[in-house]
Amino acid sequence: MRYTFKVGDCLVHKSAGVCKVVAIVKEDFGSGLTDFYVLEPYCVDKSVSSNSQTLVRVDNPVQIREFAKKDEVMKIYNQIENLPPLWINDSKHRKELFQKILLEGNLLQLCQLIRTVYLKKNEYIELKKNVPITDNTLCANAEKLVYEEFAISLKKTPNFSSSCASFTLKPYSAQSSFEKIKVSKSLSFCHSKYILLISKFRVLVFK
Repeated sequence: MRYTFKVGDCLVHKSAGVCKVVAIVKEDFGSGLTDFYVLEPYCVDKSVSSNSQTLVRVDNPVQIREFAKKDEVMKIYNQIENLPPLWINDSKHRKELFQKILLEGNLLQLCQLIRTVYLKKNEYIELKKNVPITDNTLCANAEKLVYEEFAISLKKTPNFSSSCASFTLKPYSAQSSFEKIKVSKSLSFCHSKYILLISKFRVLVFK
C-alpha cells in the first residue's frame, strides 16, 4: 500500500491538532488486518500528562491533512482583519456552529471563530458582562489548534511552561514599549519573527 505520510512526518488531525506519525501498524478491529497511522500530539507538555495516541486508517485518512505551508499561513494572516463575525445570538445554534468548525479543523474558519469571540468579549466588557463559559472554552480550543499549526508551518517550536504562558510582543516601532500578552494556557512562543506575526494576528483578532 502507498502511504501518504511516513513515520516522522508532521500533519494536522482535525480534533487533535498538529501530530507526528510515530508508527504505521496493522490492526484487526473485526474487519481484517488494516494499516493505521499511529499519531502522537506534536505539542505536548510531558511534565503534565503522557502522550495520547490516535489511530487513523491509512486507506481512509479523512481526519488528517498536511499542515498549511508558510504562504498559506501568510494568506490567512492577511485575511483575518476582514473576516466577518460568526456570532449567533441563539446559544445552542452558536455552540453547534463552533463545534462544527472545531471538528472540521479548517484553519481560516478557526481564525474566524477566535476573532468572533474576542470581538464579542469587547462588547461584553463594555456591558460589564462575561462571555459564556462555553464560548470561552471553544475559543481556547480553536486557539490551541491555530497556534500549533502556525508554529509548525513557520518551523517554530512551541514551548510549554507549567504556569499560564505569555510572550513578549516585538513592537512595530523601535520606540514602542514591549507588551506582555497572555496566550493559550500551555503554550509560549519565543522567536521574534514568529512573535511579530502572532502579534499582528492577535491585534487583528482582538480589534
